Amino acid sequence: FYAVYMEVDVHASATDSKYFTFTEDIYEDPVDSSYNISGWQIQLAPGQVLSGKVTLPTEHEGKPIISAIGFSQQAITHVFWSNSSGDNPNFRRFYQGAFQNSQLVFFEFPSKLRIIGPSAFLSGFNGSKMTDNRNAQLLGECPLVRIDSDAFNNRFAFSNLDTFKLRGTVEEIGTLAFMFASPANNGIKNLQIGS
Repeated sequence: FYAVYMEVDVHASATDSKYFTFTEDIYEDPVDSSYNISGWQIQLAPGQVLSGKVTLPTEHEGKPIISAIGFSQQAITHVFWSNSSGDNPNFRRFYQGAFQNSQLVFFEFPSKLRIIGPSAFLSGFNGSKMTDNRNAQLLGECPLVRIDSDAFNNRFAFSNLDTFKLRGTVEEIGTLAFMFASPANNGIKNLQIGS
């Protein structure tokens, strides 16, 4: 008798849908109507608890997942998308407090993300930090238009990252969006918007 370990692709299948509630949602972009889309908002179902690595679906009943809310206070450490590319190109918005005070260290930010709501990824003073520099790279590739107040307050703790680059599509960054992200805290040294 001996143990057999197998490697599983985190993108191969979504976490069981019993953990989620899906509500119809419409995204109307404040700047560019080509980003407008309708689909589902995903959130944690009442009474459910998630921890560790979670793979979110990219669609439900044939319609795309376009937004998320209600995953706060969970012991989720990694979030991926159930797509072989590791992306959800239809996802547009994280609502207020979507992953607030979760245990996230890595999030596979979707490539067409436009809005990050207030406190969406806020972490408590002693909470977990996103330390993987890929978080900065993925977020920097998104065509973000707005990052609301406290969006990443006390969340990032990148090492050896001199400059955090965001695309020039950003029109608004709310107060304290990146609070505590300073060199003294292994955070961001410079924030660059655009080329």
